[in-house]
Amino acid sequence: MRNEKQKMIAGEYYHPADETLRSDRLRARQLIYRYNLTAPDEKNERQAILH
Repeated sequence: MRNEKQKMIAGEYYHPADETLRSDRLRARQLIYRYNLTAPDEKNERQAILH
C-alpha cells in the first residue's frame, strides 16, 4: 500500500492531514520564511537555504 505522499505525487486522491505531509508543509513554510528574511546580497545564505 502506498503512503499519502506517494499518492499525492502520483496525482491520486490522498489525505492532506497526514502527519508526514503536515510536517513537510511546516518545513517548507519555515524555509520560505528564512529565505525571505535574507538580503538580496546574502547569496551564500540563500543558496544554503535552497539546498
